[in-house]
Amino acid sequence: MRIFPFSKYAGNKGVFLYCLFFILIPFSSKAQSDKKIVKYALQAEDEGAYDQAVLYFQSVASLEKLSISQLLVYLDCLVKRRDLDQANQLTELIENKTKGNPPLMYYLVKGDLDHQNTDFDAAITHYKKFIRLADTDDPLRDSAKDRLLTCSYARRNNSWKDGVGILPFAKGINSSGDEVKPIFSKNLNGVFYFGAANSKSIGGRRDALGKVDEQFGQFKVDMIKAQRNGEATFSVSPLSYLLNSPSNDILAGFSEDGQVLYFGKGNSLDMLIIHADTFEQDISKRKLKSDPYSGLSSIFSRLGLPYFYSDKVVLFASDELPGYGGYDLFVTYLIGESWSKPENLGPSINTVYNEVSPFLAKNGRALYFSTDNPNISFGGYDIVHSVFKVHSFSWSEVKNMGKPVNSCGNDLDFCFSNNGVSALFSSDRAGGAGGYDLYNVLFQEQVEEQLTQLSAFVFGKNFESIDSDGPEATESISMRPVYYGGGSDLLSNSNKDYLVRIARRLSRDRQLRLILNVHSNDIKQNQTNAYLSYQRGLKIRTYLEDFGVYKEQISIRSFSNYFPLAIARDGEKESYYGQRANNRVDLSLWSMDDEFIEEPYAWPKLDSISRDSAFDDLSEFLNGISYSVEVFQSNVNQQDPILFRYNPLIVNSVSDGNQLSFQLGMFKSIGQAKTLLNSLELLGYTDARITVFLNGYELVGEELEVFRDRFPGISWP
Repeated sequence: MRIFPFSKYAGNKGVFLYCLFFILIPFSSKAQSDKKIVKYALQAEDEGAYDQAVLYFQSVASLEKLSISQLLVYLDCLVKRRDLDQANQLTELIENKTKGNPPLMYYLVKGDLDHQNTDFDAAITHYKKFIRLADTDDPLRDSAKDRLLTCSYARRNNSWKDGVGILPFAKGINSSGDEVKPIFSKNLNGVFYFGAANSKSIGGRRDALGKVDEQFGQFKVDMIKAQRNGEATFSVSPLSYLLNSPSNDILAGFSEDGQVLYFGKGNSLDMLIIHADTFEQDISKRKLKSDPYSGLSSIFSRLGLPYFYSDKVVLFASDELPGYGGYDLFVTYLIGESWSKPENLGPSINTVYNEVSPFLAKNGRALYFSTDNPNISFGGYDIVHSVFKVHSFSWSEVKNMGKPVNSCGNDLDFCFSNNGVSALFSSDRAGGAGGYDLYNVLFQEQVEEQLTQLSAFVFGKNFESIDSDGPEATESISMRPVYYGGGSDLLSNSNKDYLVRIARRLSRDRQLRLILNVHSNDIKQNQTNAYLSYQRGLKIRTYLEDFGVYKEQISIRSFSNYFPLAIARDGEKESYYGQRANNRVDLSLWSMDDEFIEEPYAWPKLDSISRDSAFDDLSEFLNGISYSVEVFQSNVNQQDPILFRYNPLIVNSVSDGNQLSFQLGMFKSIGQAKTLLNSLELLGYTDARITVFLNGYELVGEELEVFRDRFPGISWP
């Protein structure tokens, strides 16, 4: 879908001023014929200068004298400018002049107008009529089909998301021109930067070569600083004349320490070269060299400007590199003093349509960008997101951020604030001040992926250890138990090496969970043994925490000696195989992204005679949905006979990582769990509750709600 991201809008007040300006120039509306004025209007439209085109059309003495084709150009300019009131009035004139039988092109433009007016049913009707009447080889027919898909998506998803709001900016930020590419300051609270192309831009109106052109030229983009003064007011000021120039100057990002800014410079928005500079006013201290960043690419477009995740990782969009069609998203890494060959993010992200304006959250996994893919767009470009799943090296489904963030217009340049409570983006949606405006998004809850520091792992690759062969991929881990007893120490050197690899994987994927199922070969089944087994799991968790793993990522479950894998005793003595195989901690990884991670697991090798069938009961419990009954939670080891009335006893860590949960029974049917729950309530345990496990992982809080929605056919407590 073709868009012009810097369409101009003068506003009603601008009409008077612009017409007054006409008195001072040779082609005044009073001095020139309507024919010449229309010629200028059509030329301005062809240059993409829709505001000038509209002003020319408005200066025509009588619109009645214009041809239908000229009126359609005028209508199209009004729709692109989002001047919907004037466009609605103009459709009446066109329909009256054509006596209800307008030309084919009218249905496409009228569909666009209805779409922007959010009258989706009317828009769909007009798009379908255009498709039905157009020749099969009409180049606009495919575009109409895309618009129809987009409009259908908007109609199906025309509801606002909870917990997200749009706070309009007060005067001083948006103008009748364009405000684009907002970026939050790295170091200063209440400060952000953006690009502005309006009547205050240095150099005035200029053509694509940078020459002054008051007739058909467009305002170039300057870099602007916005400083919060109060709750909703900002003071704005252009950056130094040493940075802004008569050409386009658009901020792309900052260095990690915020001391160097990177910006695109060029006369044409399709030919911007990246420069690196500082805020230093002393010209002798300014860094004017663009190296090594010029090595990324020779030229960027406005929509393809690089996003600097860190000093070593950059994302950008390109329609020149090999891809899937239109603009695709790429990532590149700084190796030494040059950038690696750009890597296409793949078909899960990129499509035959355009993907632009990338933003990567601090966790190095959550990617936000804009796409005009009509299958997931309300209209034009919409802001969408996807999460890279480190354990499977794949992307989650690309999802639209929904309303009110997205609209029937073009929504671009999304970026989070440093603390994840708000975001900024630009949009040419209807109802703005004109052209592209900036919008402030407020989230009811902080966005989790933006709460950490910049990750050393981006898309599963460690960019801090990049060598000449490229980024280091996530290491493969052969999952196995951690053995203790029988001459093996729980934290032996070999076990430590294994746990460090597990820790690295957990620390770079904060959505990943580790389950520690602790077993023992103790002969007696009592509460003390269950608690001692739990302490072994706690010892492993503490070791992993020293390597940056969050305690909330680790679940500990003590099964004591209820489910031996090997025969525990040989006569009166502990068997050799029992000591070796039963004194162990089983490790398994779990993620909300894929529900369950199927990892190859190195179980102890046992012959059929030495193997105990009791472990099969546990295996069944750990497969799929299962239930247990929690009696109570406590910070200490409870001495209560009820814990041994209903076997097995499971000692479990709760979600905050500090307390213990005592759970009884393991059931595949919720009815069995309810029977036990009723029995406990009759005995006075009124706080008992049913807990739910999915593949051995206890679902609590938000996770439980997610899976309720995902599997509505399952019986939930």
